Amino acid sequence: MGGEKSGTGKSTLATNITVALINRRMDVMLLDADPQMTAARWADRRNEANLPVVHSAQKTGDIYHFAKDMAARYDAVVIDAGSQRTKTDRREC
Repeated sequence: MGGEKSGTGKSTLATNITVALINRRMDVMLLDADPQMTAARWADRRNEANLPVVHSAQKTGDIYHFAKDMAARYDAVVIDAGSQRTKTDRREC
C-alpha cells in the first residue's frame, strides 16, 4: 500500500489484507517499507499473541529486489510503503 499522504490508513489496509490472505491459507510476507515500522510492530504484537503467524520484514530505501525475491518465496507479498517517496516509486513491482 502506498501513497504520498500520511494518515490515510495504508498500514491498516496492509495488515487487514495480510490477515485476509492468511485466513485463505496463503503463505504471506508483510513487507514494511515505512520507517515508522507500524506494520512490522503490529506483526510482532500479533505473533506474540499466539495468533496465526504473520511473516514480516522491515526494509526501507530501494526494496525492489528484496520484494521480488520475497514474491518468489511466498504466495503473496503485501507492502506497506508509507507516505514518503522511495526509489521504487519509479518502478513497477
